[in-house]
Formats: sequence, structure tokens, C-alpha cells
Amino acid sequence: MRIRALRAATAAAILLVIATFMVAVTTEMPTVNDLKIIALLFFPGFVSLYMMKI
Repeated sequence: MRIRALRAATAAAILLVIATFMVAVTTEMPTVNDLKIIALLFFPGFVSLYMMKI
């Protein structure tokens, strides 16, 4: 179970990197607001993953 949660966490991290990269490509320079939006989008996922570990 712990390995599955770890895999899900790494997948979420990869998705976060891809999302930031896509925003950086589209806007050429990601602003703080863009990063805040991405963080808000991914925060629930990270929280649920953390809850799954416990």
C-alpha cells in the first residue's frame, strides 16, 4: 500500500512539473499568479495522497 502511495506521489510530482512547463511555454514567463493557480489545483491531490498514506 505504501509503495502504491509513493508511486501516486511521484506521478503527481511529474504532472506538476509538466503543468508548470506547459504554463511556462504558453506564457513564456510564468508569473506568481500562474504558480499559485497550479498549486491550488494540485494541493487537493497531494492532501488526498497524504491521507492515503496514513
